[in-house]
This record gives sequence, C-alpha cells and structure tokens, in this order.
Amino acid sequence: MRFSFKIFSGLFLIIGCGALLFFMVFMNSLKPGFRQSTEDTLVDTANLLAEIVAEETYHQALGNGQFALAMAQFKQRHFAATIGALTKREPSLQVYITDQRGIVLYDSTGQHNGADFSRWNDIYLTLQGRYGVRSTLANPEDSLSSVMHVAAPIYHQQQLIGVITVKKPNLSVQPFFQAAQQELTRKGLWLLLLALLAGLLLSIWLSRSIRLLAHYAEQVSHGKNAKMPHIYGVELEQLARAMTTMKTELEGKQYVERYVQTLTHQLKTPLAAIIGAAELLDEPMPETQRARFISNIRLEAERMQQIVQRMLALADLENRATLERLEPINVAALLAEALHSQAIHLQKKALDVDLQSPTEIIVAGERFLLLQALNNLLDNAIDFATAQSRLEIKIAEEMQGVSITIKNAGALIPDYALPRLFERFYSLPRPGSVQKSSGLGLCFTNEVARLHHGTLNIDNRADSQGVEVIFTLHTNPTQST
Repeated sequence: MRFSFKIFSGLFLIIGCGALLFFMVFMNSLKPGFRQSTEDTLVDTANLLAEIVAEETYHQALGNGQFALAMAQFKQRHFAATIGALTKREPSLQVYITDQRGIVLYDSTGQHNGADFSRWNDIYLTLQGRYGVRSTLANPEDSLSSVMHVAAPIYHQQQLIGVITVKKPNLSVQPFFQAAQQELTRKGLWLLLLALLAGLLLSIWLSRSIRLLAHYAEQVSHGKNAKMPHIYGVELEQLARAMTTMKTELEGKQYVERYVQTLTHQLKTPLAAIIGAAELLDEPMPETQRARFISNIRLEAERMQQIVQRMLALADLENRATLERLEPINVAALLAEALHSQAIHLQKKALDVDLQSPTEIIVAGERFLLLQALNNLLDNAIDFATAQSRLEIKIAEEMQGVSITIKNAGALIPDYALPRLFERFYSLPRPGSVQKSSGLGLCFTNEVARLHHGTLNIDNRADSQGVEVIFTLHTNPTQST
C-alpha cells in the first residue's frame, strides 16, 4: 500500500468520524433548540394574553367579549409570511382559559368548554404558583402529533382568578427543522469534501516530499553526487539539511580514506625507485651511470608530482555537485584550440586530422574544464593511434546538446579493460613503451561530462579498425533533469 494512500486514508477516517460525530451531536440538539425557541415565544404570548383577558375573565364575559371576537377573527386570517425558505399562510396558535378551579371557561377550538383541566400539568402547576407547561400527543397513535401547552396565571387586583394556556403543535416547527437539517447537511457535505480535498493535497505533498528524500538517500547510498531536493516545510527541510550534512561528513571521511589508500599505493613505486637510486648514488660509479640515476630520480619525482596534481583536480571535480560558472562556449572553436595545443604531438605521429564541424554550436559550461577534457581525449587518441593514420573528429547537434566523436586507427582495447577505463589509476601501457599514464585522465573527463549533464562512452570501433570515443554535452546543463 502506497504511503500517500495510507496518509489519505488516515485523514479520511479522522475527518469523516469527526464530521459524523459533530453532525449527530448537532442534530440531536437542533430539534430541542427549535422547541425551546417556540416555548420561549409561547411564554411571552401567554403572559401578554393573561393581562388582556383579566377583566373579561373576572366579569365572566369571555364567551361574547372582545377577546373571543378577536380570536375568531384571528382564526380567519390568511397571510403570506416568508420565513427563511418557508411561507406561513394561516395561524396555528390556540388558546383556552380556565377559572381558579381548572374548569374551562373559553376554548378557541370550541371543543372543551366546561371541561375540567385541573389535572393537566399546565393548569395544575400554574394554580400551584409554578411554571405550567406540558407537551401532549393530540393523537396517541401518532408520535409527531405532540402539542406544546404553556400556561400563565390571570390576576385581578393581585388575586388569582384563572389560567390561560396557549398551545401550538410541535409539528408547526417541523418544516423549519427539516429546512435547517437539509441546509446543514448540504453545507456539511461540502465542508467534508473540501476537507478531504485538502487532506488529499496534503497527503500528495507529504508523500512527494518523502519520496524526494528517499530518492536522495538512495542516490547517496549508491555513491552518487546528488543535489539536496527542494522541499517546502520546516521539519522536512531540516531533515533534508541533516541528511546533506550527514552525507557530506560520511563522504568526506570515506573520501579521505579511499584517496589516502590509492595515493599511497600509487606513490609507493616511484618512491621506491627514488630511494633505490639515491642509495646507489652514495657509492662510487661512473659519471654516465650517475647521470642516468639522477635522470631516473627526476622522472619519478615528476611522475609523483603529476599524480598529486591530477588527484587534486579529480578530487575537486568529484566533490562538486554543479558547475560553478557557466559561459557560452563555441564547441568548434574550443576543439580547434585543443587540436592546436596537440599540434606537436600530432606531427610526431604524422596523423592526418579529418574534422567535420558546424561553425556555430554553442553550449553553456566551464571552458577550462571542457578544454582539459578534450585535451585528455585527444592525448589518448593520438598516443594509441598508428603512426601516419587518420584521426576522425566529428561534432554533431543532438536533441538537447552536442556530441563530439573521436575515432582513431590503432590497437583495440582488450575486452577485460573496457569496464575499467574510468577506474582511478587504471591505465594500459602506451604503444612502444612499458610506461603507463597516471590513469586519472579518463576519470577526470568522465566527471567533466557528469557536471555538464553529458556522457562519455569509449569502445572499439564497429569496423575493428581502432577506438571510438563519444563525448556528449547538454546545451544548457541547468535545464537538464
């Protein structure tokens, strides 16, 4: 299971459970809230009507008084009151009035006049001097038929003379409750979808950042000179920097150990030759022999100096992740400069150079590094070429860069040596000599290709007439991936 899916599933579970819990709690408190609001209005209404009907109740004139007439006209009223998304068209408020014994003196429905309501909570509690309220089913078989009754005492000259009860079906607030429930459900679903979308984006961002870190760690573990990924987020950025610091410290330690070992191994032979020649010079010998030993010491010292200088240059390249300064370079002009510096070398071998090059191919790179790399490749191609043969050089444009192909005519590279050409200090004997080069030139050139996001390929020619080198460069290294 992918990490991003795990994150999204966890967020979905947390947000979904939280939204469901909130919805259930809110819904459970929504309906009681509507009823409490209705009850609050009925309390005010009952107490207001109690003051209005006090005189008529005292004089027992409720049946044909102004209040009964007003209630009759009130029941006949039709209106169009838009409340939210609903329209109320007829009244739903009902009233009955009892005397101090609980006997109904007036009922707006006309059904309960003369009935004894003294045992109903609204009447009973109010006559006791308490708050009288009850909710009773109008139809015992219908759970939605409950009617809320709120009572208020009627006083005349501070004497309790009766009770007035206003009642309203709870079903009258049901449409408002349902409308609120639908609106809440709709907006809740939108909110849930937005939260899940935010969770999805968060999981994608987090998993992408972790993938970048994992890829970076994998490249480091394989010894690649990888760049630290750009990651947004304080904690993840701190982790990336910590990994970079750890990589630098570990690579530095391993790098020093490896180079000390290789440098010691390479310097061992010339040092032994110098020490041996120096010891022999302490003994009497002919001047010609002494001169030969002194010449050997000088040659071995120069060889040691060359090894140290090339190792320092290679070490600098291997520790660089990017080019330091880019400048536009005309490849044909740069190659012509390299060939010019190899003119004496070419003349000694009597090589004929066949150069095929467009006049304008521009790449971005470091001129000094590219010139050294081309000189290394030309030096090898000339050394291993057969005297009086042809050196073929071709510059060609690629899709996103340029390739430089160098073919010589000469000895083939042995099969066992092909995989080891870029190893440090690995070198084949030069033709006509048992001497080997430092074995660092191709390593250096390969690193130059890497920094320019290019490649270096060396293989025997398909016609088995010599060796072919293909050196590719990206036109703009900063845009390569």
